[in-house]
Amino acid sequence: STEDEKKYLIALTGEPDYTLMYWRWDQRKIHDQQKVSNGPIPTKCSFSTKDGKYVVVTGNDIFKFYMIEENHTLNAFHTQINGKEEEVSSNYLCHAWTKHGSLLVCNDQGEILNLDEKGTYLGVLECSPRYWGIESITTTSKGFVLGGTNGKISVLADREGATYELVSEPEKENQRKEDEIDFQTD
Repeated sequence: STEDEKKYLIALTGEPDYTLMYWRWDQRKIHDQQKVSNGPIPTKCSFSTKDGKYVVVTGNDIFKFYMIEENHTLNAFHTQINGKEEEVSSNYLCHAWTKHGSLLVCNDQGEILNLDEKGTYLGVLECSPRYWGIESITTTSKGFVLGGTNGKISVLADREGATYELVSEPEKENQRKEDEIDFQTD
């Protein structure tokens, strides 16, 4: 990011207004604010790590993708994930931007939705856990880590062409070890 981009901050307010605030931090000035929801609770907002003019807000049935215009106003570019399959849950629990600039949005059904840098839906990642809700996602230089319901954790590695591979899922590994021990003792 440029030095100019580091001067800005976005934040979500709580109830009853649920508003996205866009600040010029060094001047203590609000450039713009947008009401995000009248009911469902937004849970996370973030700038794109590749292009600071994009901002996303997610929550239960909330997906707002904003572009920051030259006059420092927030323009809602997408207000839902267009083209998403109907059976894919819209209870978005968290999201993260990858080093490639794409956006990963995770839901309560363990699905990782892959969107390009401008918020266009590309599909659900095949490596999605799908059997537990993903409550947090953190990107690393080599991929990302998922945290979910009942303390479940998965590590996914970045592969060529912005694809990912499940490399560690502690609960399954522990289960396999227990199965091997049970098998050996019989």
